Amino acid sequence: MRAEELEGEERTAWLAQLRREEPTLAREVEELLAAAPAGERRFATPPWERLPPVAALEGESEPPAPERVGPYRIVREIGRGGMGRVFLAEQEEAEFRRAVALKVLHRPAGAADSLRRPRAEARIPATLQHPGIARLYDAGRGEDGGLYLALEYVEGDDLLSFVRRRALQLGGAGW
Repeated sequence: MRAEELEGEERTAWLAQLRREEPTLAREVEELLAAAPAGERRFATPPWERLPPVAALEGESEPPAPERVGPYRIVREIGRGGMGRVFLAEQEEAEFRRAVALKVLHRPAGAADSLRRPRAEARIPATLQHPGIARLYDAGRGEDGGLYLALEYVEGDDLLSFVRRRALQLGGAGW
């Protein structure tokens, strides 16, 4: 049963029982319910449908794409998100060239704590090995000090486009 689906006395009774059985959880549920404006069904909509359209993201003021980051020549931007931008890039070595997805992370704003997420962003892919996950080839710092990740480039849709085009739902995830 979902708390946001209950109304009136039914919700009040359910919350009273939850307070007796799980007081901490009840407080958290009440805070979530209170945070949603009246009538809003915050959890009824899949999270990707609440994201701004790609066109809105593209309208944000971003610096122009760099020509190079480390040993990678930027070809074009292929995506962006809260942590940074992703470019199709070409690794240019004396012996070979290969296309990579180059994720350039936004520089954190000074505080040591703000480096935690970008460092995790660089560390996590290195531990993952699965045929459905792009391989991490390289990680480093660009000339401006920002972190980058060079990942296997896989031709195809980005995740949000894939989900939206197929009208996928989160099965069993509680949304």
